[in-house]
Amino acid sequence: MDRNALQDLWIGDWISVTLTGARGKFEGIQGDKALISINGQRQLIDPKYLELSDEPLEEESLADLLGIEPEPQSGEVKTPFNNILDLHLEKLPGYSPGSGQTILEYQLKQCRLFIEEIIKRKIGMAVIVHGKGQGVLKDAVIHLTGEFPEIKHHLSRNQGGALELLFYY
Repeated sequence: MDRNALQDLWIGDWISVTLTGARGKFEGIQGDKALISINGQRQLIDPKYLELSDEPLEEESLADLLGIEPEPQSGEVKTPFNNILDLHLEKLPGYSPGSGQTILEYQLKQCRLFIEEIIKRKIGMAVIVHGKGQGVLKDAVIHLTGEFPEIKHHLSRNQGGALELLFYY
């Protein structure tokens, strides 16, 4: 959608975010971005990542208003998934100093599993928090992302403490 098309939207129109697949309601324009309410959270999104969407089924609409996931349909299993991974050791479960792995090896293994899950679910954007430190983990994560052709861009976020990944399928 281009910026001019924003002018044609009505408050309450359903919008899909092409990067993440999320759907929400159009709430207006702020500057050159669209204000979209997704699961009860308001987000400013560049119009190039938006497209007009069909109105969801009644149970999806109710779920959006309440900020909950709709019940799976016809045997489909939906598991919640957070597209943000914090690689700080205290945030990662399961590390054991006696495992024979260094902390860096463990963090990169968790990062690889996270990226593989993002790709499996065809999520368009993810954030990996690596911290600022000496830059060793950041460099290793950037190197790791080069192994995945689905990752087309990475951007530094949080004053250099995180990496935003953009995926294309």
